[in-house]
Amino acid sequence: MKTMIYSVFAFMLSASALTACSDEKFSGDPSKDWEGTTTFFASTDAPDFGTYYMPYVGRVGDPMPYYDQKDGLFKVLYLQEYINNMPFRFHPIWAVATKDCASYESLGELLPYGGNDFEQDAALGTGCAYEKDGTYYIYYTGHNGNCKNREVVMRATSTDFKNWTKDELWALYGTDFGYSANDFRDPQIFVADDNLYHMVISTYPQHGGDPVFAEFKSSDLKNWEHVGRIRMIWDRMLECPDIFKMGNYWYIVFSESYRASWSRKVKYMVASTYEELKSCLNDGPKWAPDGHEGILDSRSLYAAKTASNGTDRYIWGWCPFRSGADIHEKNTNVGAGDGNEPNWSGLMAPSLLVLCLHWQGSMTRLLRQR
Repeated sequence: MKTMIYSVFAFMLSASALTACSDEKFSGDPSKDWEGTTTFFASTDAPDFGTYYMPYVGRVGDPMPYYDQKDGLFKVLYLQEYINNMPFRFHPIWAVATKDCASYESLGELLPYGGNDFEQDAALGTGCAYEKDGTYYIYYTGHNGNCKNREVVMRATSTDFKNWTKDELWALYGTDFGYSANDFRDPQIFVADDNLYHMVISTYPQHGGDPVFAEFKSSDLKNWEHVGRIRMIWDRMLECPDIFKMGNYWYIVFSESYRASWSRKVKYMVASTYEELKSCLNDGPKWAPDGHEGILDSRSLYAAKTASNGTDRYIWGWCPFRSGADIHEKNTNVGAGDGNEPNWSGLMAPSLLVLCLHWQGSMTRLLRQR
């Protein structure tokens, strides 16, 4: 049985200052032509809602699920897509919480984007959440085309998952380790076979070449050591990586960003150890378990990542909206997979897709306990 569960969520717009990427100062917001949107900041969305939900405004991009053992809730962070984004400042991180993946409670905005057009995180990109010794961490992408490094990895901390403080004194710059200044994004953290925290980041070599994962490790989630790079598949950028162990097997789930539209899908590989999983890419690709390309769904699913409560593992992604469609019509995804490249972010049909461990069919091959 396949059940699609989707939701997109309301937002409020706020901003806070963070270290700027240059000494240049910016005064005032860019001009906006948002006539007729006087209720834009006054959402009618309820804080609690069920499986099916239509937001007052906006869409969901790049879910970042995390299971919080303290309160037994899945907390799904995501990039809030505004219908009218400013030129440089967009995609604050919002979140929802759920226990059963069937009804959700909005947690509102967790991280605002930067306060002006010249801050490194004027726009926020994909990342992940983790907890250690009572401190929550969000590692995320700081994106700004005005800066010398268009993308860097940044972080914020919290003790209650509600009030977050951006770490103004810390950032990972890809150029410090031989990686691209323009593409250094989507950090994902997991515990590897060595019982240390590992983080992989999607990037390119600084002086050109095929894309790679930059790999770092840490014992405390604070200080990170560069340990090398992992190849990707030929010249294909693998976005939003998710690496985890389930049962006796290691998995990597990723979204393949490639110029060929047929290949723009969520895919996976599986191996017996973490080192073997890396070799699936470095020596490969080695598609497992049956030698065929591991694909989770059609082009209607993207940026999917997983979280587990220790018993079940779920996966969340977004489905693209279609240009020219009325955003309040439920058929905005009509035409997905027809050869036209989907837009970024999801709305309606669906935005949040949850796959249960006990499903039957090809997806179970990835998500079952072995």
